[in-house]
Amino acid sequence: MNLRRTIFLLLMIVAWSARAGAESSKTETDIAQLQRALANYFREYNTLPAGNNVAVMKSLTGDNPRKFVFFAFSSARMGTDRAFLDEWKTAFRITFAKPATAEVRSAGPDREVGTSDDVFESKNFSDQTP
Repeated sequence: MNLRRTIFLLLMIVAWSARAGAESSKTETDIAQLQRALANYFREYNTLPAGNNVAVMKSLTGDNPRKFVFFAFSSARMGTDRAFLDEWKTAFRITFAKPATAEVRSAGPDREVGTSDDVFESKNFSDQTP
């Protein structure tokens, strides 16, 4: 009986690890897509969208001077404030460090920003020509 329980627990750990890896991989893809959307926005307007996460997502999804859609996502991935949610149902955070640098961050599985499991990418767009 103990052998069965041990095997079952090991299988559960492997399954959980595989799922966590898949979620992290999907989140990395989402971050890359958001960074591409920001790059395209920068190329079009020679600036990054302004405001908080909600304002930035509105700009990327069509609420901009030319009504271009730079990023689209399923309503199933939308938070109550129209934020884009990661695989752990936490809003991605988009911050701007310099006039042309954007960081897109997921809080990761623990849903807390600033911990070791965060998934993020920072990109400088100043070398892109409009």
